[in-house]
Amino acid sequence: MPRYPRLASRFFVSVPFDRLKNEFLDFMLTHRLQPEIGLEGDFFYDQPREEYTAVAKVLREAGLACTLHAPFYDLAPGGFDREVRRLTREKLRRAIELIELFAPRSVVCHLNYEENKHGNRQDEWLAHSLATWQGLLDYAASRRTPIMLENTYELDPAQHRRLFAALPSPYLRFCLDTGHTLAFAKNSWRDWLPALTPWL
Repeated sequence: MPRYPRLASRFFVSVPFDRLKNEFLDFMLTHRLQPEIGLEGDFFYDQPREEYTAVAKVLREAGLACTLHAPFYDLAPGGFDREVRRLTREKLRRAIELIELFAPRSVVCHLNYEENKHGNRQDEWLAHSLATWQGLLDYAASRRTPIMLENTYELDPAQHRRLFAALPSPYLRFCLDTGHTLAFAKNSWRDWLPALTPWL
């Protein structure tokens, strides 16, 4: 048992699904740690649904909650190439549909706005991004599961604010990654809080 059970019940430990299944599941159960299950990698295409079902059942029977972290590498929810957007939406849809099995507290996703790629066509990027997230949000909201849009390479909170304002829903929220603001943003994480507190 963890030394601080009340604290342990309030946070989630990031672990990729394949490593959770193959290496860490017993450890998480023994120490009563709740996983944030990472769904990144090519294994995500080939994993039988039964494997997800089995892990979800073990967590549920142990009384452990979880969150999911959707794929993000090479994905472009608001990208300009329609085939890249189609593949992005398909991969994100696969992740979101795992809500049915895991009943997660939330699903963390990346907005993936990059100023050097999208800055000169922001309105077009926003329109594509809105279409991507609206479809996923409909599914998540029907299961009362928040989608949490995390900051990554964004320089400031402007694009998150634009998207949240255009898609008002209690199931679309913001996940502040302070490490990403330190690494990539042009201002402090403290500057993000006033701008995005309504969705935090």
